[in-house]
Formats: sequence, structure tokens, C-alpha cells
Amino acid sequence: MVTAENIKAQLKALLVHRRGVDFNLLYSPVFNYVHEFFAEGEVMSGYCIGPLTRAGKQVRGGKWLAICTNRQLILLHKGLLSGLTHFEIPLADITGFTSKLRWWSNIIKIQDKTVEWEMFQLNKTDLHFFELALNEAIAAQKK
Repeated sequence: MVTAENIKAQLKALLVHRRGVDFNLLYSPVFNYVHEFFAEGEVMSGYCIGPLTRAGKQVRGGKWLAICTNRQLILLHKGLLSGLTHFEIPLADITGFTSKLRWWSNIIKIQDKTVEWEMFQLNKTDLHFFELALNEAIAAQKK
């Protein structure tokens, strides 16, 4: 069974190669719930944090955590009053994704079989990091 400590260890291993990122400043309380959506043998390969829209409409106010694993894309939001909201998208269902670097808001759009997801107001380095991880995970899934 995957535990919260396993998730912390995976996240720390990802951040080893990223200079200037302090794990203690990055770590959000929503990371405490990530292990509930991981299967045995599932490994985190990237993440990003930002507001989320689904089919052009904002899903919930606040920041969402998007985590790319070797099997799926997990979208998590922990609200103060609304509780935990999540979406799980298998990598096989992702038909394409695009990213845009803008002066005021970096965006990634992910298209699955039924709807288009968009995360915006992303940090430039987080966007690049997440895009590479998602691209590699999808390519590995298709093999």
C-alpha cells in the first residue's frame, strides 16, 4: 500500500534535479491525500499547481494540484469547506495536450476523450517540468 511518506519520498526525489526549490515551501496539505489515489507500483513523474477549468468553466475556485504518474493524471483540490475533489484521467484516454507560455499566465490544455481541461497561472519552470513528464508518460504508455 502506498503511504503519504512514499509520496513525500517520490516528491523529494523529483526535486533533487530542480535547483532553488525548497521542499518545505512547496509541500502543500493536498499532498497528504495523494497516496489515496495511487496504485501499488505507481510512480510520480511530475506535478504543477494552478486554477483548473473543464470545458471552459472553472471547476472550483482555488489552486489544483495536477500529478502525472506512470499510469494516470490526477487532479486534486482540497477546499476548506468543500472537502476533497479529484479527477483521475488514465493516460490512455489523453488524446493530446498543448502549452502556451504567456507574459502574464502560462497555460496547459489537456484533451481527453470527452472534455478539455485547462490549467493556468502556472509557474514557467513548473509548466516545463510537468509538460516533459506528461509527454514521457504518454509515450511510455503507448509502447
